[in-house]
Amino acid sequence: MPANYVEASRWLRSAAGQGLPFAQAMLGVMQAAGEAVPQDFSESYFWMIIANAGLGAGEVKDAIGEEFEDAVSLLRVNADCYAFE
Repeated sequence: MPANYVEASRWLRSAAGQGLPFAQAMLGVMQAAGEAVPQDFSESYFWMIIANAGLGAGEVKDAIGEEFEDAVSLLRVNADCYAFE
């Protein structure tokens, strides 16, 4: 059965809204990458911060691995584009 990322994003949004840090982190990753949801760095940052508050940065990173690093890199690049000099 092929992966259905749109359906996964719906379930993750529901779980994230109920306060589950893993779901919050994964939703943040999906939004940073634009996977099955519109790419939205502000929304991604919001969910990553909420997940970190619930678990701690180390635990979030351990839970979702390399995808966490990829999302953080995308957020940093996006932030650099809008930084004031």
